[in-house]
Amino acid sequence: MAKATWKGKVIAESDKSEVVEGNQYFPPESVKREHLQPSETTSVCPWKGTASYYHVVVDGETNKDAAWYYPDPKDAAKRHKDHLAFWRGGNVETKAVRSTARSLLGRSLAALLARPPRPIRAVLAPLAQGADVFFSTLLALAHEGDEANGD
Repeated sequence: MAKATWKGKVIAESDKSEVVEGNQYFPPESVKREHLQPSETTSVCPWKGTASYYHVVVDGETNKDAAWYYPDPKDAAKRHKDHLAFWRGGNVETKAVRSTARSLLGRSLAALLARPPRPIRAVLAPLAQGADVFFSTLLALAHEGDEANGD
């Protein structure tokens, strides 16, 4: 489950959010719209198209242009139409999502190891043992430089 918060208030929460270019995009139905105010700001991504922005408002305080979405994305990003991402002081927690994905893969590999004939088990066993190392390395590479970029 991924969760976006600002000033201690949950702005979006979903187990169906997706990471695109290091940003967590939340499905429109998972966002608490009472915390959003339309903005006139736009920006352009070469492959996603023109992004529109929202100000995030909590307890009378405004975080300008802190959320963005693609109302009419290019074909390559159609599946992310109207999904919201957050920045500028917003906190997005995703650790539970990563450990759930790792856990699901581990269980899937364990199930495969329990069922196939012995020669296949011999091939899959090192994969199962290395899954945790693989995912730790993959996550480290995916987030390499986040601290330097302030993410």
